[in-house]
Amino acid sequence: MNDIHDDLFRKIVDTFYKAVIVLDSKKNIIYWNPAAEKITGFMESEALRGKCYEMDIDGREMCGTEKCPINRLESGKGSVELYVKVRHREGYGVPVLSRMWPIKYDHGEKKFL
Repeated sequence: MNDIHDDLFRKIVDTFYKAVIVLDSKKNIIYWNPAAEKITGFMESEALRGKCYEMDIDGREMCGTEKCPINRLESGKGSVELYVKVRHREGYGVPVLSRMWPIKYDHGEKKFL
């Protein structure tokens, strides 16, 4: 995140009480707000550039299958909503309702919110 729009996005979303995580098209975590830190126990600096499936208890099993939310988003099915267990720093799963949307930039780059 490096331009004025990204800075504005960060200033707004950092105040949310719900977790906001942004992924790039390779499933790397590129943004992790303070609410995500509170829910998972992982600081943004620890989560950045990790893979999304590393933060989901069942993520490794879903990754690469039709159950994978990112694969469903890439197939053009709009938003995805599902219950997952995110991994807490202390090793247990935290059940959350995850809602994801694809974001496509004018220059063709895709990110997932």
